[in-house]
Order: sequence, then C-alpha cells, then structure tokens
Amino acid sequence: MEVFLLYILKSGICLAVFYVCFKALFGNDTFFRFNRRILLVGTGICMLLPLCRIKTSQPFPFSYTTSQWEMVFHEEEVNLLPAPDKEEVLTGMTGQKETSVPWVGIIGIVYFIGCCICLVTTVLSFRKMYQLSRSGRKLQQGKYTLILLPGSLSPFSWGRYIVLPERGRGEDEEAILIHERAHLRLRHSLDLLAADLAGCLQWFNPAMWLLRREIRAI
Repeated sequence: MEVFLLYILKSGICLAVFYVCFKALFGNDTFFRFNRRILLVGTGICMLLPLCRIKTSQPFPFSYTTSQWEMVFHEEEVNLLPAPDKEEVLTGMTGQKETSVPWVGIIGIVYFIGCCICLVTTVLSFRKMYQLSRSGRKLQQGKYTLILLPGSLSPFSWGRYIVLPERGRGEDEEAILIHERAHLRLRHSLDLLAADLAGCLQWFNPAMWLLRREIRAI
C-alpha cells in the first residue's frame, strides 16, 4: 500500500505542475483541438511518469521533498525512536509498550473511501444516462441514434447517442445536431470518460479537478 500511495502522491505533484504550465502557456489559446491533445497526452504522461526510473549523477531539486514523503510512508523502517537503553528504562517504569499510530493504513483507508465515492458517482451518472436513453423516442440517424425526450433539458451526446428535447425541428435544432455530431465524430465521450477515471484516482487533488474542467470546456 505504501508504494501505491507514494505513486499517487508523485502523480498528483506532476498533475499540479502540468496544470500550471498549461494555463501559463496555452490558457488563452483558441486552438481547441491542439489544446485537447495537450491535455489528454499531458494527463496520461503525468499518471505514468512516476512509474519510470530516471538515473542521474545528481538528484533533482524536488527529489529531496519526495524523499521526505517516502520517509513518512516508510516510517516503520526508519529508526526514529530513542536509544534502546532509554526505551527499556521508560517501558520498565511505566510497564507499557508505546505503539505508533498506523498513519499509512489510515491514509490508505481514507483514500480508497474517496475513490469508491467518486466511482459510485460516476456509475450513477452512467445509469441516469442509460435510463434517459431507454425512456425516450429513438430515431436511427445513420451511425448514431437520436433520442427525443419530453420536457426541457440541455442537449448532450454520449457514445453513439444524441439526446434532445422533443420539439419542432428548426434551424437551431439543426445547428445543435451538427454540433453534437461533431462531438460523436471526435469521440469526446472517451475524453470525458478518461477524465472521470483519472478524477477517481486523484479525487483529493485540486489540479485534477481543474484539468477535468478544462477538458469538459474544450
């Protein structure tokens, strides 16, 4: 568990640095397709970079901070207790043995509870979309399926489905269909799925939520 938590911490630091660099270099650009690729590729690299081993003659500046976190996760392997003779005197006087708090286990439990909550939320959103697709009127339109629902709702697309409120066909509806077909053609739903899954792993990291918002905006 210690190794996995350390990987999550390192990838979170990489995501934070990547988000700051992205906003500084590409935050005001209108090249949406290029920005989309930068966000997706950069997020993937940040998640994989901690798994790579890079050997250098001198350590990087941030490696000292990382080493300190490694000491926290492997505290049981570091001799932070008083000298043995003093320890024996103290235990002899009190008759009790000191026990250290299992911080790694507590942090791991809290982290996995957060992951489960985010994963359940994502699954419930998929379930809601599935229910909407089952309750609407379906019209096959070539490679995609148009689903018309009663009432007022914001149009959206997912996978091979385009969901629209059922109303008279007009010019604005045709423009919406063109827009949503572009989402399906470029497979933006896969982008959102990847961002959601990464968000489940990095639910505690504000940089991941900001990156997820950027991907959704693009």
